[in-house]
Amino acid sequence: MNITTVKNKFKITEKKILWTLIVLLFVTTIADLWTAFGSPVFKISESNPLFLLEGGIVTLLILTTLITVFLIRTLFKSISLTKLFIVFMFTIYLCAGHILGATTNIRATQNYYEAPEEYVESMKQLTTDDKMQSYFWLVGLFMLLPIILSSIAFALAHKIYELRKSKREQIVDKIFELGHQLKFQ
Repeated sequence: MNITTVKNKFKITEKKILWTLIVLLFVTTIADLWTAFGSPVFKISESNPLFLLEGGIVTLLILTTLITVFLIRTLFKSISLTKLFIVFMFTIYLCAGHILGATTNIRATQNYYEAPEEYVESMKQLTTDDKMQSYFWLVGLFMLLPIILSSIAFALAHKIYELRKSKREQIVDKIFELGHQLKFQ
């Protein structure tokens, strides 16, 4: 195997980036769902508002599936830089949210096995509003705040990039002109 073959094997391509992100999304989604639905305390400790208000697993599964399909379709079809950035950002944050969810599910299950009666009693003391407020704080702090800050940074950078378009075009024109002059010398 020569060095060119090795370079091509590890070359970063659009297909590799997209499939890596999709596999990561599926793996983290399955980990979150598996640790949640497989926990003996899922029904009393789950804080997702859709589950708390709807009371069923089906709604969570349908919404998770719809979001995943939407993100994957958009990743493969979009050519807009802004849209790609937003979808990549949401996909990466969703993966992080799934990892956070799986971690808290595992921790809740461990706490239950360490002291089942105390854990169940502490969960019974929490109201639906308490659980939802906890969920919104967690999602707001770890998910929405970074998304908002990242979006602001991107919007500002994109605006400056667009405003400097004429300067870039002038530089490209000069390079083209110099290349043309060198060609005919």
